[in-house]
Amino acid sequence: MKCYRFLGCALVLLLTLAVLAPFSVSLQRRQPSRTQQTTNDGQGSTTARESLRQLEQQNKPYKIGYSPVLERKEAQLAGIEIPRDEPQRALLKRAENQRRWNAYLTDLKEKEKAGYRFTRWAGPDQEIRAQILAERPGITLPEKLADLAPLVSQFDWRKHGVYLNVMDQGNCGSCWAFATTAAFWSNAALNSLKANPDVKKYDAAGNLEIDLANAPVPPPLMSAQPLLNCMAKSKGDCSGGWHGSAFNHFVEFGAILSRQKYTAQVNPCRQKQGTRAVAWDYVNYPPDKLPSEQQLKAALLEHGPLVVLIRIDQALKAYQGGVFNERNSGTVNHAVLLLGWDDSKGAWLVLNSWGTQWGEDGFAWIAWGSNNVGMYAAWIEVPKS
Repeated sequence: MKCYRFLGCALVLLLTLAVLAPFSVSLQRRQPSRTQQTTNDGQGSTTARESLRQLEQQNKPYKIGYSPVLERKEAQLAGIEIPRDEPQRALLKRAENQRRWNAYLTDLKEKEKAGYRFTRWAGPDQEIRAQILAERPGITLPEKLADLAPLVSQFDWRKHGVYLNVMDQGNCGSCWAFATTAAFWSNAALNSLKANPDVKKYDAAGNLEIDLANAPVPPPLMSAQPLLNCMAKSKGDCSGGWHGSAFNHFVEFGAILSRQKYTAQVNPCRQKQGTRAVAWDYVNYPPDKLPSEQQLKAALLEHGPLVVLIRIDQALKAYQGGVFNERNSGTVNHAVLLLGWDDSKGAWLVLNSWGTQWGEDGFAWIAWGSNNVGMYAAWIEVPKS
């Protein structure tokens, strides 16, 4: 009986997404082609053109060019405010986070014994293992997903069921809301694929109506507006916020499936309760120390896309492609979503919230350690049911 109730809920959820999907702008599995931009196209204000001219004289190894981002102030693009004594507070919170996570894993095992519809190594897990075996035939693979990281030279969650909108935060320091909302729905999508790897529905005549295993999953409606509206100013708004506070909000109140239009300002909170997360935690402790490449890779495979922080500078604002490899050691002030890596590039793949005119259609390759990318890296887990 539990299986049928769960199946019904899963079908309703996915059908709801399918109906509402036209209201969101999605990216396809294939990578879109990009219009090549130059630094000498005369676009933008005098200040923006002068900034590009100075960067061009430095012969950057990555592509730079104009986008509306160059017209915005740093405070409008960043938005991360590191809470006072966060490393110490995080250590106090860590035991609770781990308790929640371990209790959830124990509950999953009990549900599996009772017939809960969950297949180990299903969905993305199976695809990752198949990818490794194709490159290394005959190798014995470890059981834990995180332990597969050293065997994977390239990885991109977009190729394993994560469909994400490229959004633009506008003149609002709300990067924390965009990154955390994207992490929530990414994890929800991945766990749905794991729990429903082969669900099919037939009509009375025996005809196949729905095939969740092969049908494309529509992108989630990742509106950051409800989170922006419903968190107190002390925890995050257009003047800045903290991704840890947002994750706490998702655990306590949940995230809201919504097609609310993003307004780049704080509006009245009309709905606070939503789908609650199970737990969240930082990738490493203390979190103000840069995690190793291996720690980030392992967390990416185990939990899906991560929220990570990076330092904004003028070079990053002008980035248009290639591998960004500056070494600005300033305090991190911006949140992005970490999606994958490429060992040959020595870089991380990230999703930004500065629109599609910036970077590689809104995405970027950031060299390992560049501008302290990876600081305060954090994951979140959403229930499978």
